[in-house]
Amino acid sequence: MILDELVLRSKAALAMVASVMAKNEEVFIRFLGRMPSWISLRDKKSIESPGKTIEANAVVAQDGTRDYQIVAEAVAAAPDKSKIRYMIYVKKGIYEENVEVTKKKINLMIVGDGIYSTIIIGSLNIVDGSTTFHSATLATIGQGFIL
Repeated sequence: MILDELVLRSKAALAMVASVMAKNEEVFIRFLGRMPSWISLRDKKSIESPGKTIEANAVVAQDGTRDYQIVAEAVAAAPDKSKIRYMIYVKKGIYEENVEVTKKKINLMIVGDGIYSTIIIGSLNIVDGSTTFHSATLATIGQGFIL
């Protein structure tokens, strides 16, 4: 009987968190706490701002109206071993690709139009002959990477 009550209360708490998350993503982020101390003020502002308002070095748009149509191409074109933050803005859309950020791509940041607007979907798996690392939708070993 006590266990049933605990299960019911847990379900109610999870439903409330899910409701807040779905209705107001910003409130949920604040609920989780502050940004890590290693994130610079400029990076923090970029993370908290809508994607279209940041000053990006490269822009990805599926319709071909910007610098790139494919996220992986924008990543490949980013400078190697950059001393400063290089920002890629990915406009709203569903991008069906696998993106790999190599160790040469240092200080790279990818921002989009939000968790429900900019979506990257990869479909590789072990059956296709891919390793676990290479089947990831977005895999990174580059230092200072922010998504």
